[in-house]
Amino acid sequence: MAKIITVQLLLASDSEIEIESFVKNELEQLIAATKGMIIDGKVAGASAEPSPDVLEALRTGNYTQGKAFDHENGSARRLLIMDGDVSPYIIGPFDSEDLRLEAARVHRAVNGDRDGIYMLDVPRGIDPFVDAFSGADLEGGADPLTAYVIGELTAGRTPITRLALDGAPYWLFYQGDEVLVNNTMLASIEKGLGTELVRVVSTMQSAFMTRVQAKSSFTEKDWAKASKKGSTTETFEAWAETMASNLPTAKDVLSGIVD
Repeated sequence: MAKIITVQLLLASDSEIEIESFVKNELEQLIAATKGMIIDGKVAGASAEPSPDVLEALRTGNYTQGKAFDHENGSARRLLIMDGDVSPYIIGPFDSEDLRLEAARVHRAVNGDRDGIYMLDVPRGIDPFVDAFSGADLEGGADPLTAYVIGELTAGRTPITRLALDGAPYWLFYQGDEVLVNNTMLASIEKGLGTELVRVVSTMQSAFMTRVQAKSSFTEKDWAKASKKGSTTETFEAWAETMASNLPTAKDVLSGIVD
């Protein structure tokens, strides 16, 4: 009854505003002109710069039709990393196969053979999404890893941490292994706990914990300093509650909504 197709265009502009306006207007006219053949349309993905070879061909006037979209020039080369062959994440894109291969070799040299490393090619401008199913998703109940984390958090400990460095991933140690924490795992943990986790930052590391744990991390010494500066007139208990309620959620941190 209907099909969806994805169309790529090579446009003679690098202005995002100009491109957005042009494509919107042309798409509306095209839909109207086809008299029902095109039911609806949208731009899939984001604009992307052509490959260096295509840019050079355009500059010298040697561009040939289709060059921007063949596999060599039209693919955004990425690496799919299976951390511990369990948790997937993506690195890239890379401008050439040589650069991707070098990145894969560096990853193997640094991390050993504990991770699976795979090639992932998608059209330029398309951002692939990858995540893992949790054991609870596949088995219909709390998996041992989720149960372990819930037990640790319930006991007042903070098993999910990262170094206080921009871009550092969140990990937990489970049965002697480092496990990368992803959104699927986080959702399973929060579902089991019945509450969301938040991020608390200290000098050396950041940690995910419940808001109750976070509230207890604020001290009367911190409150006294805030009171002296005039930044709060609340009692210590009320101030700690306010501070904990304003912390970013772990979900927003993992999703990149907050740094």
